[in-house]
Amino acid sequence: MKILHILNELNYSGAELMVACAAKIWIKSGIELHVLSTGEKKGVFAKELLKNKYVIHHIPFQKNISFFLKVYKFMKKNKFDIIHIHPERGDILYSLVTRMALGYKVGLIRTVHHLFRFSSLLRLRKIIERKISHYILSTKFVSNSPSGQLVEKKYYFMNNELIPNWYDDKSFFIKKNNQYNKIRSQLSIPKNSCVFLSIGKFTYYKNYDLIVNSLALIDNKKRIFFLHIGGNQKILNNHIYKKNEKKRARSIGIVKDIRRYMSAADVFIMPSSEEGFGVAAIEAMAFGLPCILSDVVALSDFKKKIKGISYIKLNTKSIKNAMLKYNKLSRSERNRIGVKLSNQSKKYYGLGIGPIKYIKLYNKILKKITI
Repeated sequence: MKILHILNELNYSGAELMVACAAKIWIKSGIELHVLSTGEKKGVFAKELLKNKYVIHHIPFQKNISFFLKVYKFMKKNKFDIIHIHPERGDILYSLVTRMALGYKVGLIRTVHHLFRFSSLLRLRKIIERKISHYILSTKFVSNSPSGQLVEKKYYFMNNELIPNWYDDKSFFIKKNNQYNKIRSQLSIPKNSCVFLSIGKFTYYKNYDLIVNSLALIDNKKRIFFLHIGGNQKILNNHIYKKNEKKRARSIGIVKDIRRYMSAADVFIMPSSEEGFGVAAIEAMAFGLPCILSDVVALSDFKKKIKGISYIKLNTKSIKNAMLKYNKLSRSERNRIGVKLSNQSKKYYGLGIGPIKYIKLYNKILKKITI
């Protein structure tokens, strides 16, 4: 089975990380893996996909006929069995070009990774596009969370299949923590501090500045430290300096291995206004960190599966109280919570769930189109 995953620029984001860590399982099942990057640049994550035995192709996206002619010729030449579309941008056009190049003897899947709540004319356009893609071009639509399913049904009248996101349970698991104090010392984190960790690019809906604002309300005598990993660190550090919290908070930007910093943390915190799924949260829980999440769509989906997560409202009082709650606990008490979260994470979101469901879907579609 020869499968092509169509993505935007290949970066360290959810879809890319998932297809990378599922590679061994898919290859073992007899799948030949290809990726088409449609970003202006191939993307920094391309080398990681190459390590995982993907064949990488690159056709930069352009809003003209030339781009789609290139995709048409590419499809015609390679003759894939399944085309798996991940981006929202141009999704119906990829389905259309696939049908023009390879007809209906190829399977089409579109995974909707985010909560796209478009309005007005754009929403109407997306309704029409999804219906044409599904009913005329025979594209199978998939959502990665119950919240995603509900948004697609409410906004676009779609009944998407549910296949949950997953994380790399071969990399994120509880192990003996020998680097806890060493990394804290290297980062000049005050001794005996309860370290709250956030991971992800700092954008308005991530609300990391709200964590800093909450920290500013907590007595300096409380040994609490906020550590952020991800892009736009300069903006967040400027806010930290503005709130006079540079001794208790820091953003260190993008790092090669987030597990190293998870090893130095006590609690993971994600106060997002919204998330498509929350892969970073699952990875942190799998690593054995207690978790504080905002009670918003997608993140609240975990309530049905994982017990022991602390949910907060998006205000400084709620965040402050949650931080103080975990700060009062001993390290062993926090570790006990982390063990329970880790076990549940693997049970519901490990590599034995989502990737296997996709193998079944790929085979089901192939069987249907070859009859």
